[in-house]
Amino acid sequence: MIDHLSPSQIKMYMRCPRQWEFRYVKGIKIPPSGAMVLGSAYHEGLEERFRYVIDNKGQPDSQLAIDTFDTSFERIRSEHIVKEDEDEIPFDEIVWEEDPGKLKDMGIKLIKIYENNIAPRITPIAVEEKHVISIMGIPLHIIIDLEQEKRIADHKVKSRVFSPDDLAQDIQATAYWMDTGKPMDFHIALKTKQPRIEIQSTTRESWHATWFCDQVLSVWKAIKTGIFPPKDQGWHCSERWCGYWNLCKGGYK
Repeated sequence: MIDHLSPSQIKMYMRCPRQWEFRYVKGIKIPPSGAMVLGSAYHEGLEERFRYVIDNKGQPDSQLAIDTFDTSFERIRSEHIVKEDEDEIPFDEIVWEEDPGKLKDMGIKLIKIYENNIAPRITPIAVEEKHVISIMGIPLHIIIDLEQEKRIADHKVKSRVFSPDDLAQDIQATAYWMDTGKPMDFHIALKTKQPRIEIQSTTRESWHATWFCDQVLSVWKAIKTGIFPPKDQGWHCSERWCGYWNLCKGGYK
């Protein structure tokens, strides 16, 4: 059925096993939103910026990340190909919940803010690097956005920051800590009325790793049973928030 897991797979399974079945067993892929296009292009812009630093041992022109973002946004917009974990997935359409031009303008603002306030202070040693962790023989695939000598960072484009509980419980941070032993910084680009970048930091202890190993093993065993019950208790189970809703609960209306 599957040969590996990833933090995003685990999050989806724990949110709703039926949703995971639609995506990873039946292979039904929901068209991406404009927010996903923005996030993918934003990642590519910063990836190109920091890759230049690694390759050239110096800072790039401030326009490099912006130009890369612009090119990536338009490519995704026309080709309908969005990254998901380590894969590039084609779609027939994009669901634009916001005007594409306004989203693109927001991305350029966020890139500029990051370039002016955050990027020059960072000395990367690796960017967008894929790692595979073995957890009790289960391959766990992760992609680290940005690694520094003593810290790692993950880029997010969001409408709000993490709550303290969300930050403390995030399994991505736990997986990355298990792989590198380094604390995690979430570099959150906030697409709010006044765009800004917030950095939220978290670290882990050995008991977090033990707990996470138990989570991974439990999810792996549950997937192998081939039983995927729907989980409708929570915000995620609604026509607005779940792209599979009409194939699932909505089909009973």
